[in-house]
Amino acid sequence: MLNDPELEAMSAAYAALKELEPDSKRRVVVWLSEKCGVSVSVNKTPTVPAQVRIEERERSSQDNSILSFSDLATCFGAAAPKTEVEKALVAAAYLQEKGGKDVLTGFEVNRELTHMGHALSNVTVAMTTLISQKPQLVAQLRKEGKTKQAKKKYRVTGEGLKKVRAMIALSKSAE
Repeated sequence: MLNDPELEAMSAAYAALKELEPDSKRRVVVWLSEKCGVSVSVNKTPTVPAQVRIEERERSSQDNSILSFSDLATCFGAAAPKTEVEKALVAAAYLQEKGGKDVLTGFEVNRELTHMGHALSNVTVAMTTLISQKPQLVAQLRKEGKTKQAKKKYRVTGEGLKKVRAMIALSKSAE
């Protein structure tokens, strides 16, 4: 181990404090800071245990999870997409995550949007826009056929899923 006096002091302090109750830890830290002549800001309100904070953060991210919606319409409403490109992203993300589809076609995405009354004027342009964004929100996996109109296969990237979750969170915070 490195011979670092500061790190050794922190290790010793942690070892001495780790088994104490939170209020006892606070009193010891305050006493020690006063004894050493340093100023320490102490939160006087009771602290929430780390595990509870982690569970709250997980619950919050689950609330924004695409999987938490029973249907595309509900997910679409929560994300509140404004452009055709955002509509395509939300629909593709839902179909991939909730529908369990590893590979999507533009036709499938636009069919679901059409059922909801939000048909895209050109799904290929929307998907190409998502592909060209940095970071890439959708990836084209392959193209079946040699013509320009050949069926293209897509997958929403991790960044694309993150963007949809952020849209849902933003929409919820605006409520």
